[in-house]
Amino acid sequence: MKATLIRVGMVFLAVLVGTEVLLRLGVHWKESTSELWEIFSIMVMTAGIVWATGPLFAKAIIRSCALRVFCRVGVVVVLFVGFWVALFYYSMSIRTNLGWYEEPKWVEQFPEFQKQWRAKVESYKW
Repeated sequence: MKATLIRVGMVFLAVLVGTEVLLRLGVHWKESTSELWEIFSIMVMTAGIVWATGPLFAKAIIRSCALRVFCRVGVVVVLFVGFWVALFYYSMSIRTNLGWYEEPKWVEQFPEFQKQWRAKVESYKW
């Protein structure tokens, strides 16, 4: 259990740093490029979560193979959703309130969306 918690913490810190780097670099990218990097980071995050949960199911505490797979998938899904919520809170609330938020350049091309997006970003300020 301790090894799993350490691994989950390491994966979360790595994903958080990667997210910050992508958010800072992605300001200057086209929307499609930013989306492709986001998809890649989601895949890396999922692989990291699967790796982190390895020690949790290494010993055969659960005898049934199907139940063990079901439990592992459940743990991975719960961690994935938890990471996703934490990263959303970080990127929309914490970064905005620290003054680190920059509007992506592609948003300028869509004035109506830009107005809605700015209102949404403002709503996350404390």
